[in-house]
Amino acid sequence: MNKFEHELVEFIFKETEYNNNDFCLDDYKHKDAHKLVYNFLKVIVDNAGCNDYIFVYAITKLEEKHGKYMLPYLFEILDNYCNYPDYFDEAVAFAAYYNIGLHYYRYYQIKELYDFITKCPYLGIFREKYPLAFDSIGRYCSMNGMFDRMLLFDHAIIRNLKKFKKENKEAFNTTKYGYVQTGDNVAVKIGIVTATCSIFEQSFIRGLLDKNIKSDDNNHFSIDHVENLSTDKLNELIELHDNYNMDVSLINNENLNIAMEYVMQAIDYNPTYPKYPFLKAQLLFYKAIYNKELIDFNLLAQIKELLAKAKSLENVKANDYELRVSKYDLFLRRVESYMERSYTQNKMDLEYYRIKDEIIHMQSCPPPQKRIKPSVHGSDSYAFISYSTMDFKSVYCDLLGFKNRGINFWYDAEVIPGEQWHKVIEEKIKNASCIICYLSASFLKSHAILKELSLFKKYNKPIIWVDLTGKKQISKILIDILRNSDIDIVNQISSDMLNIITELVDDDVDMITRDLDPQAEAHIDRIEKVIKKKFNDVIKTLYSEHLTIKNNKADFIPNEDYVISDSRNGIFIVMDGISRKKEEYKNNQSIAYDVSKTFADKIYSYIKDELVKCKDFSDAKLMLIDAFKTANKKVDDMLDSRKNEFKGYEYPGAVGIVAFTLNNILCYGAVGDCMGILVRGNNKIIFSPKQTTFTFDILKNEKQRDLLYNEYVNIKKSPYGYGVINGDKNAIDYFNISYINLDLGDVIYLVSDGVSDLIEYAKVSSYINLSLEEIIEESIIQDKLMNKPYL
Repeated sequence: MNKFEHELVEFIFKETEYNNNDFCLDDYKHKDAHKLVYNFLKVIVDNAGCNDYIFVYAITKLEEKHGKYMLPYLFEILDNYCNYPDYFDEAVAFAAYYNIGLHYYRYYQIKELYDFITKCPYLGIFREKYPLAFDSIGRYCSMNGMFDRMLLFDHAIIRNLKKFKKENKEAFNTTKYGYVQTGDNVAVKIGIVTATCSIFEQSFIRGLLDKNIKSDDNNHFSIDHVENLSTDKLNELIELHDNYNMDVSLINNENLNIAMEYVMQAIDYNPTYPKYPFLKAQLLFYKAIYNKELIDFNLLAQIKELLAKAKSLENVKANDYELRVSKYDLFLRRVESYMERSYTQNKMDLEYYRIKDEIIHMQSCPPPQKRIKPSVHGSDSYAFISYSTMDFKSVYCDLLGFKNRGINFWYDAEVIPGEQWHKVIEEKIKNASCIICYLSASFLKSHAILKELSLFKKYNKPIIWVDLTGKKQISKILIDILRNSDIDIVNQISSDMLNIITELVDDDVDMITRDLDPQAEAHIDRIEKVIKKKFNDVIKTLYSEHLTIKNNKADFIPNEDYVISDSRNGIFIVMDGISRKKEEYKNNQSIAYDVSKTFADKIYSYIKDELVKCKDFSDAKLMLIDAFKTANKKVDDMLDSRKNEFKGYEYPGAVGIVAFTLNNILCYGAVGDCMGILVRGNNKIIFSPKQTTFTFDILKNEKQRDLLYNEYVNIKKSPYGYGVINGDKNAIDYFNISYINLDLGDVIYLVSDGVSDLIEYAKVSSYINLSLEEIIEESIIQDKLMNKPYL
């Protein structure tokens, strides 16, 4: 707010007794409290109007003190307005209407807001004179991921304000009806910016921005003048259904340009509000992608600068500071990963977001066949999930995130018959490594959850508490729930529940606060850290096996492969020596094997020590570069000390691929012709192709060793160059680093050229169930079919 607005708000509080710390609505009779609330609204409206959002600030201050106790009085103001229009000021009644909708939005009470909009007559009454009446509908759409609808309603507000200004110039410049009209509402314009960013974000994660989206330039919105629709039609427009699809015609440059204009106005209006530079960063990114412009490092620098600005403007003492900042970090990772990824890797995210979007748009807890399946298998350790089905959107989105990160969990996804329910639940709780509880008003009123809590206590199970209320401490959570929940919910919370919940958790227990938006993910990082630290057995154990074989060329006996397979730390290395001349072997030993082993051992120890410091792929990439340089230097030192052993022969070296898991991704670096291949279902993706394909398979000069070493190996200027680990510093130029997202059931093959052709060219079904020994046999057959018997 500017200086004038601050002074105005101060004036409002001084003119009312609400500024008195001793004031409490509880001290007044119902009728008197009703009058006090009405008078407070009237002071705000008469002095500040209600279209500039100043009255929202003032009401919020009152609401923070009295919570939902205010709502009955606000409802009565509306009811009295309908029954006695000559007595009540309609601007005051609108302020009450708007604040009720705002309250539901702030506390993510989706059902309550929907009922308020669709079942009450107020929208029809206020919509003619108060364009902001549509704001409540837009906020409801926002909570349900209907960002295209939100955009329509926010544009309707702007259109109506402009129309009102044109037709009522006098009213626009006065406080007629106690209501200040303005055609330049920053908050509504930011709603348009937010909706636009969200639409493009949804399109980005679904891969739509890579396609040519057809749009009608003569009709930028799917519904013209939505403000003129009947109330019933408006209700139909926001009605949720399982087959809801976003209107892709809204993905266009017109909306991007409008949003950019509005966010720049907002930054000029209030340069200290952190949300504005964050929105601008999003618009720059999505605009570049939509117009197929290059995402270069200059644009990345711009985006980083805007996000740093947003972070610096955040209040570090605010309750939601970590959640807000994590959104900036998540967006930056998305930008950086887009610059790193290939198209196929972008497609891999599609299914995750598609399922998440389906959950968001479900009207009620889905039937068992549509629920997220528990990720635990067989005798694996797991976390038991305790939650209320009323909170299914937030919980099921989290379960999807757990699954994506390899966290084993179990919950009652299936319908369990009567008496069997108790036996199954007790058995699952008894055998669980830990419990994850989602605490909410619905959670506390559940009789079934009360029984679960009793079992947690009986078996002394450690609990990770996830707070869905945003209050962090159990005392504040209980007070908030008992004070602000509907009376029927409060009546259903038993004294037994209150007793056991206060036994199991106190204010000294760390609560992991979850954002009210079901799509939020920042808290999952914290849950995962707790699980890794205290219940590491719950993280899905990677199953791995490896086999190295001697070169199957008859006269070449020594094995030059070297493999490290560390499932516990999630580090996997495949190396292949490259010496191939018979005279280079002494006593059936190959110095190329020593190169493979020296490099692998050193890079493994480096990664193992430094991996704990990596938070994301950006850290991992820098670490891998340093690890490669360190291990390659070790090879250089080793070869220098043994140079007499290969004097006059081909310089020994090795190629390889190094991979490790970080959260739910596989980070990797590869050099030469070792490959990385992902098999998901019956599909396979080569995420690390051979660097030698053109030189060996196209030019057919694999055996021209002098040519290879003089013109191709570790020579960046060569159009057909590739890397070899031999101590040469230039090898780092060919160490290709990237990552892939992992999902449960994925199979990863890290292979040298001995079996790469089979994995690359044969059908997945022909080898996916074979042992490694059988794969070797099949690869020999494959080599003969491809006329490569010497491999």
